[in-house]
Amino acid sequence: MAGSLWDRDLAAKQLRPQLWRYLSGAARIYQGEAVRPELSLSRSDLVRIFATHLALAETTQSALAAAHTLLDQMPSSAALQHIELPGEVRGQVDWPRSHERRVVTGDPTLFVCSPPERRYDTPLGRLIHLALRCITRLSDLSSLPARGQVGSVVHETSDQARRLLLHPKLSKVRRVDARSLRHTDDLVSRRPLAKDLVDLVHQYVAGIVEGDTDELRRLLERQFLAPDDDSRLFELQVGFDLLTALQTCGFAIDPPLPLLPGGKAPFALVRKNGGQGSIYWQRPAWVLAPDLSQSGAWWRTLDDNNLPKQPLRPDFVVDLPAINRRFIVEVKLTSLAEGSPDRDGLRDAIAYLADADDVFREYEPPHAIVVAWNSTATNGNPLGVIRVCSQETWRDDLVKMLSFAAIRRAE
Repeated sequence: MAGSLWDRDLAAKQLRPQLWRYLSGAARIYQGEAVRPELSLSRSDLVRIFATHLALAETTQSALAAAHTLLDQMPSSAALQHIELPGEVRGQVDWPRSHERRVVTGDPTLFVCSPPERRYDTPLGRLIHLALRCITRLSDLSSLPARGQVGSVVHETSDQARRLLLHPKLSKVRRVDARSLRHTDDLVSRRPLAKDLVDLVHQYVAGIVEGDTDELRRLLERQFLAPDDDSRLFELQVGFDLLTALQTCGFAIDPPLPLLPGGKAPFALVRKNGGQGSIYWQRPAWVLAPDLSQSGAWWRTLDDNNLPKQPLRPDFVVDLPAINRRFIVEVKLTSLAEGSPDRDGLRDAIAYLADADDVFREYEPPHAIVVAWNSTATNGNPLGVIRVCSQETWRDDLVKMLSFAAIRRAE
């Protein structure tokens, strides 16, 4: 029987309520229907994700365009200054001061003049300067490298603002604090394009300075990011399914949730009956026993052969002390027409378990779940060490396994 086809856009759309956590320079940008996610973030993660999405937002591009146009149109104010010029006259001559300075300096050719100076340190000039400074900071605040679709756009947006800040008209404009921007209605009424700059500054203050999650939600209603790699997107689909299955079995997810990829941070922390469990994405199984990491078969073999030490990384490592379960989840998207995803997953799972036997030995099986796209495997041994499932059956199998483990634990 023919299996179902992978539909990337459908998967991204279905995962949109959870994908607000995903932040990568190599991500793909999606626009779409409004979804208001339930946000749970640390302040530092909120700043990173807000800065990224603000840099990607159409409102920021509009603010850059407005700044460019307004710089060309920006009026100046005239002010008189007093300067001393030997043998040269500019503007009106102050004869009394000229005679006085000639006596003091002994220079009969000295003139004290008052030429008009064109100044751009006006309310409009300060607004343009402030908005551009806010945009220049977004790339650094995002902590994304300047590569990939998202990273390149974020850095180019900040670079555009830096180039505009070099405009001669802004060279002597005073800096003002973003939180002190007030009384802009009259300016906007005379220069409607200035509203894009005012809105940008208000967004920056709300999200970056004040950490307003409502402002972040408004950005995430318009766009979200998803992994550019299909296999990575399928991994996240399985990971979010795992969280849903755990909630079905009575586990609560502890806030705050980290951004993804989260480096060394867990994919999620869960809690049940007073005990905390953890789920890791793309981390070695030894993350559950770091002191023993160098005792594994993989590490020893690399060391014996003087090879670089790169750890094995299952897709997910799950630790649930409340029900005495530890297991890995290996995810394979490769279609059956191109290969054998279930057997590929089995091979990898066996390698992970053989390497980290000390991590799982004292826990009840299964110690690994392979989720392979369109797998035809059927499990005939509920106590087998490795269980193979398809994308269609794995959620129900996981709930049954966790429920059975909870019953066994209660006994």
